[in-house]
Amino acid sequence: MRIVADGGVDRDGTATGEGGTATGEDGDGTDESSSAGGTGAGGRATDPAGAAERLRRWTLLDGRRSVVAAVPVVATVGVVFGLGAVGVLGVTGSGPVSSLFGAVITGVFTLVSIVLAINQLVLSRVFGSPNDLTDRMAGNLSFRDRVARATDGDLPPTDPQDFLGAVVDGLGERADDLGDRVDADSADQLTALATDVGEYAADLTERLDGEDFGTFDVLSTVLRDDYSDTLRAARNRRRDGDLDDATAAALDDIVALLRTVGIARQYLKTVYIQQELAALSRTLLYLSFPSLVAAVCTLLLYARSGGPPIGGTALLAVVAVAVGVTVSPLATLGAHVLRLATIARLTSTVGPFTPREERTE
Repeated sequence: MRIVADGGVDRDGTATGEGGTATGEDGDGTDESSSAGGTGAGGRATDPAGAAERLRRWTLLDGRRSVVAAVPVVATVGVVFGLGAVGVLGVTGSGPVSSLFGAVITGVFTLVSIVLAINQLVLSRVFGSPNDLTDRMAGNLSFRDRVARATDGDLPPTDPQDFLGAVVDGLGERADDLGDRVDADSADQLTALATDVGEYAADLTERLDGEDFGTFDVLSTVLRDDYSDTLRAARNRRRDGDLDDATAAALDDIVALLRTVGIARQYLKTVYIQQELAALSRTLLYLSFPSLVAAVCTLLLYARSGGPPIGGTALLAVVAVAVGVTVSPLATLGAHVLRLATIARLTSTVGPFTPREERTE
């Protein structure tokens, strides 16, 4: 199994690091016995590739979107102020500065059309006729009934974390049942399949235990799961026949629950993206007002007949901060799109197809 989530466990039992890629004891991408990176006595090895991967995953998925968006905003303020302080950029001429912030005002109003387009996309998933809504409800209830039959338990919980936990628990029980029914002398695919499914269920159970997860946290636990190979192996073994009724029933339940994991992953992706787009449109509207105010105030600052009332470092600081405020909507949009696009890329298929991009992203 591939490395899948923060603090998770690889299918071979190796603990992954905090960033989802490290395998060292302390989750820093190194083994204590490793001497890579040229460390001296008592030093610790470093793994530049592992650190780069953790930074990449943090930027694309794990990092709070507000923090990811704040990084380019702060960097922009610092670059503008630094280049202005050494004389590379000038802020004393009113013409260029006025043209710059005039264009920003136009861009802010363009942002409103983007917000409207996002809201239209979100609302298109919400609206529906009574017949459409009835069909959706019937489909959801039927799906939950199938899960209950496969787990031989009550209807699964409505909370995403608890729902996925109930599915995984049922998967682990079916793997144990399958393992108990395998003859000790038989070392065929059935034995390996029972072990593989049991380890997969134990891995997911460990990652789902603990604190209360939000929708994205639950989705993140199964985002990189390569369950399709296990599903294919179970279906192949079921088609081979030569099984008693109890073993065949256990395999049928395993196939049904593995399919449920795939369906739940796609459904959680749909719910999360819908929620994220709605939150993004609201955040962009919130940021558009201070961005517009900053651009207008900067224009009016240069509109005085005698020029700006301040100069030197103070004027440079005002302009740098104004530039940072005006780029904040774009930085926020970029931070959210990075996560949404990454999730879409990692969950582009359902079932027995796993593109190479999903394995290596």
